Amino acid sequence: MLEDRVIIRASWLKQFLYVLLLGVVLFVNYVVPDSSAKENFAKRPIFGLLIFFILLSLFIYFLFEIIKRRPEIVITAQGLELRNSGYFEWESILSFETIEYRSRESNSEALILHLDGMKEVEHDISILEINRFELVDLLLKYKGTFQVVFDGHNTK
Repeated sequence: MLEDRVIIRASWLKQFLYVLLLGVVLFVNYVVPDSSAKENFAKRPIFGLLIFFILLSLFIYFLFEIIKRRPEIVITAQGLELRNSGYFEWESILSFETIEYRSRESNSEALILHLDGMKEVEHDISILEINRFELVDLLLKYKGTFQVVFDGHNTK
């Protein structure tokens, strides 16, 4: 028997590492007395302040994300809710796939929903607490008798 719903959140560890990295960068560049970055920022104070506020904003954002722990994906027998995209009933989903985007700098993963009317919804799943294979298993279990097709794990 399936649970009423499954709530999938962003990985606490990944977000903590973002906060830690940003904290270290802020500390080294703006607090350490003999930082070479301080000399560069002294020459260009507006640029230094801009970078400081961007890093501080990211630090605060990820810190609040850790505290709030809002769901990224909610899966039920009736449908699927994506954090920034809304709710989709199984009847409106024709198929779905996962895509791994590879580059030299970083890799990211996305869930693509193919909807009625040739619409597509893409949701980043790189930071989830489960991997894309576990996510697909959950989606296939919860779709029930609806004719939702899994198009596979693809790489671009």
